[in-house]
Amino acid sequence: MPSSFHTKTIEQLLDPVAQQVSELVVLHEKGEDGAAMPNLQRPITVVNAAVQNLAAVGNQQIETTKDVVLKLDTPPALAKLSAASFLLVDAMNLLTSDAYSKGGREKLISGARGILQGVSDVLLIFDEAEVRRICMACSNVRDYLSVSEVVQGMPDLVTYVKNITPGMTNMTKMVSQRATDLTNQVHADKLEDCIKSLREQLPNFISSIKLVVSTVEDIGGKAHQAASTNRLYYVTNIADVITEMIRYLQMLSSDQDMQTDPMNLTQLNQTKDSLDKNLIAGKGWLADSNASADSMDKLALMQALDAAKEIACQAGDHHLADEANTLAMKVERLAQLRKEGKGNSPEARRLQQEIARDLEQLQRKVDQAVAHLNQYGDAYDVITKEMPKAKEWLVDPNAKPGVNTGSESISKMTGVIRNLAKTLPADRISNKERAEMMTMCNEVDTMMDRLNNYRENGQGQSDEARQLSKQIGDKLSQLNGKVSKILTRHMTPQTLEAKLEKARRWLDNPGQDDEKQGLICTRNIIGEARKIAQSVQDDQTREAITNKAAECERLCNELDQLVKAGQGDSPKAKAIGQDLKENLEILRDMMKKAMVGVVADEFAEPTFALKQLNAAALAPLTNPNREERFEERAQLFERQASRLAKLGAQAVAQSKYGAEEKLKQVELTTKKINDLTAQVVTAGRIVLLHPENTLAKQHFKALQDEWSENMDRLTEQVDDTVDVADFLRSSEKGICKEKERCVKAMDATDAVQAINSAGNIIKRAERVVTAGKREMENTDDPKYVSELKTSLMKLNGMLPALVNVTRGYAQTRGQDKQAQDAVTKKVDDVMYAVSGIRTTVEARLIEQEMMNLPPPPPPPPAEEDDLPPPLPPLPQEEQAPPRPPLPAEEEEQFPDYEEDSAQNKVRDQAMMKAAKELHDETKKWESQGNNIIAAAKKMAILMAKMSSLVGNSHGKKSDLISCAKEIAKASAEVTKLAKEVANKCTDKRIRADMLKTLERIPTISTQLRILSTVKAASLGDHNEMSKENEDAALQATELLVHNAQNLMMSVKDTVKYAEAASIRIRTDAGVKMRWVRRTS
Repeated sequence: MPSSFHTKTIEQLLDPVAQQVSELVVLHEKGEDGAAMPNLQRPITVVNAAVQNLAAVGNQQIETTKDVVLKLDTPPALAKLSAASFLLVDAMNLLTSDAYSKGGREKLISGARGILQGVSDVLLIFDEAEVRRICMACSNVRDYLSVSEVVQGMPDLVTYVKNITPGMTNMTKMVSQRATDLTNQVHADKLEDCIKSLREQLPNFISSIKLVVSTVEDIGGKAHQAASTNRLYYVTNIADVITEMIRYLQMLSSDQDMQTDPMNLTQLNQTKDSLDKNLIAGKGWLADSNASADSMDKLALMQALDAAKEIACQAGDHHLADEANTLAMKVERLAQLRKEGKGNSPEARRLQQEIARDLEQLQRKVDQAVAHLNQYGDAYDVITKEMPKAKEWLVDPNAKPGVNTGSESISKMTGVIRNLAKTLPADRISNKERAEMMTMCNEVDTMMDRLNNYRENGQGQSDEARQLSKQIGDKLSQLNGKVSKILTRHMTPQTLEAKLEKARRWLDNPGQDDEKQGLICTRNIIGEARKIAQSVQDDQTREAITNKAAECERLCNELDQLVKAGQGDSPKAKAIGQDLKENLEILRDMMKKAMVGVVADEFAEPTFALKQLNAAALAPLTNPNREERFEERAQLFERQASRLAKLGAQAVAQSKYGAEEKLKQVELTTKKINDLTAQVVTAGRIVLLHPENTLAKQHFKALQDEWSENMDRLTEQVDDTVDVADFLRSSEKGICKEKERCVKAMDATDAVQAINSAGNIIKRAERVVTAGKREMENTDDPKYVSELKTSLMKLNGMLPALVNVTRGYAQTRGQDKQAQDAVTKKVDDVMYAVSGIRTTVEARLIEQEMMNLPPPPPPPPAEEDDLPPPLPPLPQEEQAPPRPPLPAEEEEQFPDYEEDSAQNKVRDQAMMKAAKELHDETKKWESQGNNIIAAAKKMAILMAKMSSLVGNSHGKKSDLISCAKEIAKASAEVTKLAKEVANKCTDKRIRADMLKTLERIPTISTQLRILSTVKAASLGDHNEMSKENEDAALQATELLVHNAQNLMMSVKDTVKYAEAASIRIRTDAGVKMRWVRRTS
């Protein structure tokens, strides 16, 4: 039943029914406690009226629809619903005659459960029919893509475009409407991303067909092959996007474990490539006894070992991670010996040999781990690819089994799942999970044999066959969820803040068993710091980051040794933990600032290599070595595209707010860039071979535009996540360095170097202008916008002047002193203007921080010696003694785990953990004077209470329903207060992200209330329930827990956003909320 919550429409229809049913459940409980049952005519009449309306709609659907499955599924569902309605009517009659009737109470609770289940089933049947309709439209468009292969001329192309355009338009419209109605934001966002991707790709898909048509006469030649490859890329890519849409359309809210792909094989293999590359340099450092201890090659070796740890953690192989860490300690010891001038000592030579031997063994083990991870990832890809096809086949009662059908897809899926169950190592899968997966695969195979027999004999529409189809579909979804859950078991967070949060929890309590997640995240942060250090151009910054990373690693290793020795709770371990936590915070800040510098350097001109590739492709035929020159430019373009894509993801992963969502968007962008890079090169090669082909040039231009749009999007995504003040400081520093190079080159009469440096200054200044404009667009503060606009106009007006004087200097070939002075003066003007922009932004930040400072402490009391003598008391009549002050209202405390154990209190641990994490977040702030913190803290305590009600099978129904209502009320309060803050926030990005988070809370709290009613209806009644109702209750409990986790996470994010938004509210906005960090 609860699986039907995946649309807002169903939720809106089910919520009033659930509210009426909750009243009946509470009344039933009172009756069980001995109270006389009141007159139930009003609530039961309301429920029956809703049932009758739904039945009327269902019968009308049966008469008008062409959907065979809808015609078959609706009547039995309506019959069950009517039966539940009759139970309620019988209960009403029995309890009217006898207010204490036991039979009446039993029929009342059974009817209440049946109504919720029946309404949900009918709504889900209607919804499934809608999904089938949309999926059919998607399948038709996907199937028509392959027709492009037979298009041989322009008339064929015109016909093809006329046919595919309406279908594509209709499909995207239907999917977009569906996405708007979904309650699961992950599914909705994924569908919207797919639609956006299709709209972007369609014009170039048509262009690729035109290009094939224009090279038909060259069949077998390089140009035609390249054009066909380009068209195939779009056919395959668009088909994959549509298949992905179908997969997400078929998902329900109960498919929670399938929302995130468990393995990123591309990232895994990139990590392995990085390891191999760094090992080559690292082994060179190892072999040279006289190599510097702080050289880049030594840093490369440490980074290779970091990559080995990362792969080991993904594989869940802690022994391999420990081996890599032990090797890293040996490398650090060898480096220390070399720094002391003892690189040729016996200890150093022994270490050198040990490290070389251990590196070879480590590399072999890492290769094996990567091979296994690729095997698991490939298996999951098979499941993901075949699932939509399998579900489409299962829902069609007339579909036959055979080759290239859904029945074959199901056979492939059970095959790879069975193989995973056999081959996954013991540290990744338990024996129970292994046995469950094997049993479920065997059950699916057995049911498929029966279903195939039914369908081969034309009996696919029989009740038995349709029941088998549903059971198989449910089993496949469960298997998919199990596989995804197992494969994500060792997945670490992708963002810096999420890693740091897990590390903090471990360091605050090193003795607590967290399955080494805190240790893994700590080492991951240290490894990420070394990656950034390798990208930094400034030697001083690189050395500072490397040294701080080494210090963190030393502390981490000390703490790990204490934990392994069983001393994680010792004072020494806790002291090291706090020291390491402080150093990690410092390292985090250093990483962010260094990353801003890398972004400012690398993204100064992201389309530079593309422009060079374009020039090489359009080079005249008379130019010597055209093709060799083009291949060189193509390699340069591919390297730059790959480097920027990696840096973009790396930079966004360090974002403070909403980093997970932003990283997902960046990963989509970088994937498009990486995919398009090869296509741009292919299109350029066609132009190189056929410079007279106008269509080839147009297609090449279109692909360049698409690539540039995605690169601009990546640049914007990166700029939006880096601190603008840090970016301006880094850009200013970069301009200063370029000025030094420029002046030095002019003094040495090196005109080429001087012109290049001046050009780099212009590019950096243009990036400053772009960043400044985005900052203007992102704020609603008119005063700040005016100041920033003035500074930007000043800088923008100086750039043409710098370009002109640089040209003048170039014309003199660096021989004119006046031209040199003119360049220097204009560069100084640009630097002054950039400094002005930075000052404007920094002043704004200081003003915002000052607004949120706590009030100053009261003045100290005067010394007794300085006080005047007391005045004598005035004569007065005898009065009553003063009223004693009211006792201070004590804040309700969060439940303690030790107290729970002492009282034998049973809680749902997943729900309790989510509540605890929210409570820990609210404890960072004083709740006095901050209603958001007070309301969020109340929600955490209420959720902790609900965890005990859900965990106790003999709890009171009314308590659970009441608790859910209180949580919904507190959710509405948090949403209301946070919206007031968001709407007054002058930072548009924070406001948009905050409002998007707030949109989820009402939906989740409504679902929580409905699910609590379902759970309450089954509390303590399992002996009297049917198997179907037991399964529905179990599913409701699982969804209730997941729903609670989502709600706590959303409120936790809201608290973080509200704090960030509060310091970006003008003092005259009328919002007064104090954010005072607690000191204890």
